[in-house]
Amino acid sequence: TSSGDSKWISNEHSRRSVHRLRAKVDAIVTGIGTVLADDPLLTARDVPVRRVARRVVVDPKGRLPLDCQLVRSVTGGAPLTVAVAPSVLERNADWYRTLLERGVDVVAFEPNAEGRFVIADLLRWLVAERQVSTAMVESGPKLLGAMHDEGLLNQLLVFIAPTLLGDSTSQSPVGGSAVASIAEAARYRLDHVKRFGDDLRLLYSAAD
Repeated sequence: TSSGDSKWISNEHSRRSVHRLRAKVDAIVTGIGTVLADDPLLTARDVPVRRVARRVVVDPKGRLPLDCQLVRSVTGGAPLTVAVAPSVLERNADWYRTLLERGVDVVAFEPNAEGRFVIADLLRWLVAERQVSTAMVESGPKLLGAMHDEGLLNQLLVFIAPTLLGDSTSQSPVGGSAVASIAEAARYRLDHVKRFGDDLRLLYSAAD
């Protein structure tokens, strides 16, 4: 909405389906913007848990609040990794030390030539160092757009709810580089449609 309110657009059944997905993946990736806006927990709740997913925050500038739910829940057995730029380790030394003391993984990645954080570097590290083979992204448009620009989105789960917000919001679900023509747009294939009450969940896969 115009005030940033977003809870809840989708219904309880749709949200429970997301919790079931959280309970099956190795990692859940989000961006610092989502953490600052929503203070999410990103754990699977009220569903059978097959594995406890590692929560991963892309936070190049080291802005993760020390009192956020993600940090507080590490002691309860929900692992957390925070990905930063190398300069953060010196500039925010006390913040860095506190996170380590609380059991948080803090890993640094060099930006690319344009000064941008490279999401693929983080994903490769998660595979090699934390044995992650399945990762789900729950984030806002900035991180999703960056992953789209890097060609890292292989499936999209799109929830549609019969909730009209009017023209009070201009936030797009996915940011990133805009295309100049429809011909340049990324194409996805619709694989599955499921109904949750009045909501719909659409599963798309990247076109071959």
